Amino acid sequence: MVNGGVALAAHDAEPAMSVPCGRVSAVARLDGGRVHPSTRTLENYAAATGHRLVIDLVPVTGKAGQKRA
Repeated sequence: MVNGGVALAAHDAEPAMSVPCGRVSAVARLDGGRVHPSTRTLENYAAATGHRLVIDLVPVTGKAGQKRA
């Protein structure tokens, strides 16, 4: 869920934080959710907005709470 996370990080960032002109389109692509950024890109974005990247694997459950194969 890149889109919601990017929007949240941008919203929570310091108001004085500015994005260099060349980076505005990159941030817009991330925010639009149409790209598949690398982990490094997400780590850099998180650091630039005062956050840290957390990737979590959560089991998928089916009927009656059973895990899917």
